[in-house]
Amino acid sequence: MQIRLLLILILLWGCKKEDSQEIHSNLLAYPSYFGLPNLNLESNPISTEGVELGKKLFFDPILSKNNNISCATCHLPERAFSDGVSQGTSGHNGSTIIRNSPALFNLAWHNNFFWDGGSKNLESQTLGPIMSEAEMGQDLNELIKELKSKPNYVEQFNLVFNDEIRSKYIMRAIAQYERSLVSFESKFDTYYQGKINLSNNELNGLFLYNQNCSSCHSIGHFSDFKFHNNGLDSEFNFDDNEDQRWGRYRVTADPSDIGKYKTPSLRNIEFTAPYMHDGRFNSLEKVIDHYSNGIVESATLDHNLPKKGFQFSVKEKED
Repeated sequence: MQIRLLLILILLWGCKKEDSQEIHSNLLAYPSYFGLPNLNLESNPISTEGVELGKKLFFDPILSKNNNISCATCHLPERAFSDGVSQGTSGHNGSTIIRNSPALFNLAWHNNFFWDGGSKNLESQTLGPIMSEAEMGQDLNELIKELKSKPNYVEQFNLVFNDEIRSKYIMRAIAQYERSLVSFESKFDTYYQGKINLSNNELNGLFLYNQNCSSCHSIGHFSDFKFHNNGLDSEFNFDDNEDQRWGRYRVTADPSDIGKYKTPSLRNIEFTAPYMHDGRFNSLEKVIDHYSNGIVESATLDHNLPKKGFQFSVKEKED
């Protein structure tokens, strides 16, 4: 499934507040069943130059404490901006990162970020990896000093934001780039638009998907952007690193959110193994086996999941 970098051709600072969303949406090519994206135009208008600056920052190891890793270290374009490992050790100090790196595409339609929804917008999300000691470990004041020593960066920030380099502009530029990563040209999309037919196996698989999977992986984005306990564990250790195994509970402190994680999109699924928030399954076959007969009961298990699993046949698993 192709991921496109859609560079925006018009600056939108002059748009009226009430029509800026509509005007900008017309510049993005995406299917109508995606719905309108959230482009945050009021505080971070997107532009070609802003996207280009964000891309440059995304791939630049200057964002890390020791200048040897970038955002792209854990978010590889060829893997739909995931990294292909379950719990990586690619942080600046080699420490284990206990969550799987999520893929990055169609983020303009998301209303929360990270596996537990710890951030509500792309701008603030960027600070997490940059400042986290387990990841890039960068001090923002030091980062700004380093960027100001690069004439090209000074010029680009001034062009995009008409100001000197500040942390808020770093966040905004990276967010603009991430919003430009749009994926919508799968075989399914072509079928859904009535342009091709699916094989009998694919149609059988679609029927099974509609029966069993679509309540959380709804057609279009193939995610509901919500949080669910999908039966991976029965107990949750409350003494782990930064409470990250608590799921959504880490953010809300609501006991009903223990063990719940954000529904990942099924788009680009062949490129984004391993699967689940901790990357415990290295193949789609193992994921389907889990839902077939590996679901584990706990107090917050999602009500859409049968306690004994879906009990798929061998043929149904293949479909």
